[in-house]
Amino acid sequence: EVHGNRRMDFATYLQIIKLKTAALMSVATEAGARVVGGGETLVEAMAEFGLNIGFAYQLIDDYVDGDVDHVDGFAPDYAVDAIEKARRALGRVEGSIYRSKLMEMLSLVAEMARTRDMSAAPVLDANHCG
Repeated sequence: EVHGNRRMDFATYLQIIKLKTAALMSVATEAGARVVGGGETLVEAMAEFGLNIGFAYQLIDDYVDGDVDHVDGFAPDYAVDAIEKARRALGRVEGSIYRSKLMEMLSLVAEMARTRDMSAAPVLDANHCG
């Protein structure tokens, strides 16, 4: 739930989730790239990937949970745009054994965003992630 149910415009909503979920995901993916000794290209790409996957996740989650009725101009298609930005960021990552798995994950999330149907979401387990 985003700040109770007080009315807000979409730009304010995006700022809240940027400071909440998107920033957290960005820091986590950036830190992972740094821990493995990635160069600045990898670190920046993974920070951008995390930021956008954080936006996409929170948009889809709030939409499915019905937590966006109070957001004027809510645009669930923004999640698809965020997923495409995450995909472009991954496109700058070369030589990673995880890149193809992350691309597969993005395809699954993109389909859920496009159909706005989380009920068919596969459970990500060890077979999907590695």
